[in-house]
Amino acid sequence: MNIHKTQGVPHSVHRRLPFIAHALELFIGLIIIAVGQNLFATMVGASPDVVPPSVPSNVQVTARSAASIDLTWDASTDNVGVTGYRIFRDGTMLTTSSAPSYTDSGLTPSTNYSYAITAYDAAANESAQSVPVPTSTLADTSPPSVPANVRQTGQTISTVSIAWNASADNVGVSGYRVYRNGTLVRTQVGTSFTDSGLAVYSGYIYNITAYDATNNSSGLSPDFVGSTAQDTTPPSVPDNLRQTAGTVTTVTLAWNSSTDDVGVSGYRVYRNGTLIASPNGTTYTATGLSVNATYSFTVLAFDAAGNASNQSAPLTANSAADTTAPSIPQNLRTTDIKDTSLAIAWNSSTDDVGVVAYKLYRDGVLVASPSTTSYTDTNLQPITGYRYTVRATDAAGNTSADSLALNATTAYDTTAPSIPQNLRTTAQTDSSITLSWDASTDNVGVSGYDLYRGSTLITTTSGLTYTDTGLNVQTGYTYKLRAHDASGNNSVDSVPNNTTTLADHVAPSIPNGLASSATTTSATDVTWNAASDDIAVTGYRIYRNGVFLAATTTLTFSDGALHYGRSYSYEITAVDAAGNESIRSAPLVVSTLPDTTAPTISLQAPTPNQDVKFIIPFTATASDDLELSSVVFAVDGTPVANVVAVPFSYNWDSSRVGNGTHTVTATAIDASGNSTAVNATISVTNPPPPRRGDVNGDYKVNIYDLSALLANWNKPGIGDFNHSGRVDIFDLSVLLSEYGK
Repeated sequence: MNIHKTQGVPHSVHRRLPFIAHALELFIGLIIIAVGQNLFATMVGASPDVVPPSVPSNVQVTARSAASIDLTWDASTDNVGVTGYRIFRDGTMLTTSSAPSYTDSGLTPSTNYSYAITAYDAAANESAQSVPVPTSTLADTSPPSVPANVRQTGQTISTVSIAWNASADNVGVSGYRVYRNGTLVRTQVGTSFTDSGLAVYSGYIYNITAYDATNNSSGLSPDFVGSTAQDTTPPSVPDNLRQTAGTVTTVTLAWNSSTDDVGVSGYRVYRNGTLIASPNGTTYTATGLSVNATYSFTVLAFDAAGNASNQSAPLTANSAADTTAPSIPQNLRTTDIKDTSLAIAWNSSTDDVGVVAYKLYRDGVLVASPSTTSYTDTNLQPITGYRYTVRATDAAGNTSADSLALNATTAYDTTAPSIPQNLRTTAQTDSSITLSWDASTDNVGVSGYDLYRGSTLITTTSGLTYTDTGLNVQTGYTYKLRAHDASGNNSVDSVPNNTTTLADHVAPSIPNGLASSATTTSATDVTWNAASDDIAVTGYRIYRNGVFLAATTTLTFSDGALHYGRSYSYEITAVDAAGNESIRSAPLVVSTLPDTTAPTISLQAPTPNQDVKFIIPFTATASDDLELSSVVFAVDGTPVANVVAVPFSYNWDSSRVGNGTHTVTATAIDASGNSTAVNATISVTNPPPPRRGDVNGDYKVNIYDLSALLANWNKPGIGDFNHSGRVDIFDLSVLLSEYGK
């Protein structure tokens, strides 16, 4: 076939061809006209272009940033024409450019690079590389943008789930830091977080910062207040209500502990339907009961949110019968002696129920049964000696033994001792006052002194000093003193003494006997022995890892906000009403149980025995009882993706493996390394790649492909086989070399 050209118009075809060949000649002629030169001459016998363009010169770096470098160079020359340039970074071809400039982006900050350029023409002739130009990116000093749109996406009674919009960065965001109430609680890659171990129905302030690979950090996001859910679940009903002890006026009860989703705060005890107490523990002693009486008791449990369980099954309990006699009356004495009468008194007896009367004996004969602690025995003989004893009785008829005998003689002595002088305080503490006084005088002899606190006789002594104990802290008391003689003559009261006890500065003893029980992965119970105090212990303070944790009035504490597989140190102090605190106890180290439970996982996609091609999604659902770390997707045992946040999904290019049967594995891994894997067998059926020159993808190179290429001439896209950015003569030569195959 010969084609001649005159003034750019084909005018002669020397031999006829079949229809297809004729059409081919027509299209080739049109191409020659379009380009304005004899480009097709090489196909009909002209000499091929073998001369490469000149080497690009004056390669320069015109701008740099932390992630990009701008290059320019002087244009190359060619005997026909330069088609484009190839840019090489560190010896590896990076891309092509039709213009003598290029911006290389997506680079690493503070990194050295070397660039070289080659020029090529339409015949694929390529120049030598230019002189390499070394350069480097700048250091990254720009922080990411502040995370925006912090929002709450979920809640439970102990967790808050939040999410935020991704930040932007000149190089790339590496991760985020989550702050709760100003304290860093999480560093992660994703834009969502679930905060756990929180207090019920409480609000927390959250802030987020973004950081990049060089640790540039954004500012804090605006305060966002997230909250946990309200506790609406009541504790379980207390069971096994039982009587463990009792007296004539008391019944001691016990029951099994209730359970609660947060924690039981206490219990309410009902007697015959009426609330009588709200103890913290699982025992209670009801007091002030009638002797040998029957009562009905029930118990309910309540939590800190005010949720209360139903009342337990009722328990019928009985107080004991009274078989205990009163104490022996003490300090039997005469308070007035006359010639025909003797006034006798004694200190009150005590009884487990109550003293109802006393029996006074003179010389072994019952003379009176008063209900008070004094009696005047009359119709006696003057100057005569008598022997007295007294017994106490209660309502059940129990009678004490006889008191010590009192020998008294009717009077002839009627002169009282002198008034005690100089009643004074010689010492005082927070619970005691020591008094002294000058001796009184008497015509016969002083036999003793009666000391009163207020109007109450507190002691009778023959000495000149007395210490009053068991007093209240920082409290004022008034004392007065009387002297008496053997005949029962009593002086007038002394001048009163007013004294105040000191403030309490004595701390309780150090608690000991710390022990733990019921330890789980997130909780433990700590108990200890009671401390003592000169006044009284009012409570205890619990310290965990040296930091104050809680206060309680009981001898036990349940800590339910712990992390699995960690050790915690507990110390206890005792406090009194004055705020004095003991030294901390010896530490008790408790280790929570490790996490040994593997996660659960299911593979949603692909499904078993699924036929797949091209890009297919992998999707899995996974969960863990404590903390899930990631889901790893693998194909034929080789990991292809490690997904650390929901949704656990990955788009896999099946063209990376050959057609045939393959195994997809999804493995869930928790923070302790426990893992669970599931498999699915798939069949990859990707079609073979199209032939070079096949524009329309029908696996043939024919007139339809030529038509499509010519329709896109000098444009990017369809038919650009060498990826130069446009369809040109090089692409046409490729198509023609494969034509008919």
